[in-house]
Amino acid sequence: MGGSDSSRDADPPGANLLAFTTPRCGVARRTFWFPLAILTAGCFCGPVAAQQTEPLSIRLPPVVVIGTNDWEQPAIQRLPLAVTAWSGEQLELAGISSTLDLRGAIPNFSQSYTGLRSYADNYVVRGLGNTQFLSDPAVVLYVDDAPSGNVLTYTTDLLAIDHVEVYRGPQGSRFGRNSEAGVINIVTRRPGDRFEAEARASIATFNTQQYQAGVLGPLVKGKLRFDLVGQYASSDGFIRNNFLNTRADQRDGLDGRASLHWTPSDQWNVDFTATADRFRDGIGLVSLSGDPHRTQSDFDGKFDEDVNSQSLRVRGSLSDLAITSVTTRRDFNLHPFMFDPDFSPLAGNTGIVNWAEAQWSQELRVSPVAPEGKWDWRAGFFFATAETDLHRPYYFFVPPLGLSGSDTVDYTEISDSYALFGEVTRSVGEKLDVTLGLRLDYTVRDFDRTRTSTFSSPPAVHVNEGFFNTAPKLTLAYHVRDAVLVYGSTGLGFKPGGFTAFIDPPQSPKFDTETAWASEIGVKSAWLDGKLTANVALFYYDVTDYQVEQFAPMGFDIVVVNAHRARSLGAELELTARPATGWELSAFGGYTDARLERFTDPFTGATVRDTHPPFVAEFNAGVSAQYKHKSGLLGRIGYVVVGDTFYDAANTSDFKQSAYGLLSARVGFECAHFGIYLFGENLTGTEYFSKKIPPLNGGAPGRPQLFGVMVVARF
Repeated sequence: MGGSDSSRDADPPGANLLAFTTPRCGVARRTFWFPLAILTAGCFCGPVAAQQTEPLSIRLPPVVVIGTNDWEQPAIQRLPLAVTAWSGEQLELAGISSTLDLRGAIPNFSQSYTGLRSYADNYVVRGLGNTQFLSDPAVVLYVDDAPSGNVLTYTTDLLAIDHVEVYRGPQGSRFGRNSEAGVINIVTRRPGDRFEAEARASIATFNTQQYQAGVLGPLVKGKLRFDLVGQYASSDGFIRNNFLNTRADQRDGLDGRASLHWTPSDQWNVDFTATADRFRDGIGLVSLSGDPHRTQSDFDGKFDEDVNSQSLRVRGSLSDLAITSVTTRRDFNLHPFMFDPDFSPLAGNTGIVNWAEAQWSQELRVSPVAPEGKWDWRAGFFFATAETDLHRPYYFFVPPLGLSGSDTVDYTEISDSYALFGEVTRSVGEKLDVTLGLRLDYTVRDFDRTRTSTFSSPPAVHVNEGFFNTAPKLTLAYHVRDAVLVYGSTGLGFKPGGFTAFIDPPQSPKFDTETAWASEIGVKSAWLDGKLTANVALFYYDVTDYQVEQFAPMGFDIVVVNAHRARSLGAELELTARPATGWELSAFGGYTDARLERFTDPFTGATVRDTHPPFVAEFNAGVSAQYKHKSGLLGRIGYVVVGDTFYDAANTSDFKQSAYGLLSARVGFECAHFGIYLFGENLTGTEYFSKKIPPLNGGAPGRPQLFGVMVVARF
């Protein structure tokens, strides 16, 4: 079921301690206690720990969310859905150290990166994604069963990772937090009963430095273990401010994670994790009209972000039931994001954003310890409450008219979500599985906004509304043989409605729920004793009320409007071959044809038809070859192509990023306790924008050519 139902204490050999995190302080806006986790730990763990019973053997059924430290690729292959999994070792060899790098590894997964950690980023799978500021995420991020909040609060660094799974398609009946387009499920390493430590350092072009350290092991063997990982990373940046003779996009970040793992009995595990992030960055935005690596701003922008989170996970068995309870808290503070909206020496124009978000969530999942006969099931309950507070002053000056003024928006939104979700699987004969899934979801939002402007101050807005959604799903899986699976699914995904914070008149701030009827067929196969795997999927989504975020032609008013009808169709292919010892060859490709049937600009009244939604890459593809010799020598080369992407609903040519390709390579040597690696990214020096922002006529340039060296010590 959701997240990582069956994580164990396994300590796989060869796993590494690569990790990212940072200490931060944040103030929770609401205090909310979840007695369920405490009752689960106190009432269940205590009595069970006192009983001297034999440990139960828990069998993983064929249809189950993996999310476990003893995961295997064949188990992933048995899931009747599109999912791509990367081990920690594979991620490291490929140079994937952030979720931002996943678009170079996952078909039909695209990201628009603003260069501001996750702020205003877009995660898109198969044509469905989040708006920049005002909607729920369509692609949900889980780390060790703990869900993140809105996309702008995501922590992207990958630290001490066991493996990463990316699920494509609606996952509302499998995961607690609603996910219309897909789920990124990150599982970190768990400590065993021996101490391990790792330290690494790297330096690269633009004085890009990164230092990581981690240690894990037992406090009380067999009962209490810990892991502690952290990272410091900095860079001078690659965008020069010619007016101030400074670097505009310097970065300075510190992040870390600490966990305790308690095993009170053979049947129960209790995990407590705390994370903290602290980022002090410049601004990596430039005008589209000039050199993508130069700006002329009259002041250096700043981006100060602090995040901290805590999670308590209790897993075990009670009678014949496997139970998982996950309680999480996450506090995000952006204070401030300050930038020059005209990218020029002209003084008087300044944009400032202060954003705080506090979230609590509780998830409870129940499934049988072992399936009974031909039946299997899993069910869950999810609750989340989040409070968002924003203060956004904007100061402007118009030289020809000598006009100066300000526009300030303050808003608070409280959002509560309740959900029941689950699946029932029936095996028909020896080869066919039929799964029925269902999600019942209710989200209620309470919204208050005031706006003060030099020229007019509209009345305050207070609105409150609930959004109820039902999402059924049917999946058929036919096991042709042990290593060949044919599957098909059809079901509903959705993204709840909400309110627009920045638009006047205030009488109509609401936007409606987006729904997608998603159908998919696929074949997953392994050949030659697992040396060759080949997966193919075709999908068609019929979308109603597609949420589109639109900017005003002048100023910073933003509105989310619904395009009444849209559709998305496409195909995916993944190939992996291991022809000889040490060799791995892989290729993937994804094509998405997403279209808005009709869209009307709420500011201009102009209507366009049959256009591509913003932020959706038409295709992505990649090939790679890697070799690891028994002597310790290793190498990898990869090439990734990202297709045409538009950044406005009208598909204006000025705000289109044409297709581009990126070449990367890595060579190194490693032994039991030491490793050294040389790496290069964007070796051909391709110039591109990772995001364009129409109201600013600006964007975030992609990372240029980069070379570096990394050393690793393991103990």
